[in-house]
Amino acid sequence: MCGHYLFEPEFCNVASGWEKGVVEKNVQNRRWQIWVAAADKRWSTLGQLNDWLAQRCQQSWDEMAHPEWPATTIAEILQDERRRQMRMPKPFDGYVEQPVQVSATNLIHFQRNRYSVPTPHAHRVVSLHIHPEVMAIVADGVVHVSPTQT
Repeated sequence: MCGHYLFEPEFCNVASGWEKGVVEKNVQNRRWQIWVAAADKRWSTLGQLNDWLAQRCQQSWDEMAHPEWPATTIAEILQDERRRQMRMPKPFDGYVEQPVQVSATNLIHFQRNRYSVPTPHAHRVVSLHIHPEVMAIVADGVVHVSPTQT
């Protein structure tokens, strides 16, 4: 992914706030303030809660001064950074690839489940691409998305 998006990984140790300056403390304080405000509210769906949290975070960026440049807010710094960012290359297509044997009944086995594949691929080895939300069969340069579980 670093090569695809052209960035250098810079890792910090887990739970080591001293490595990140005041960022960890600011996040901890703001998180506490947001959840205190949320204690009185109720949402009918998780989506509504997520929308409310996103709104509160963006509102926090407008209110909070940047730790290194106190004359500017975090929202202003973010807006400036977005103007300077490189254009996004095509999305990273992260998947796990696994060869699978198609049975005589046009089925493949993956994680104790059986999935049907198009008939022309019977008795052949095809490539199974496992994405986070879909699976795809690749054979002869053709991609067949989301085989059905049987």
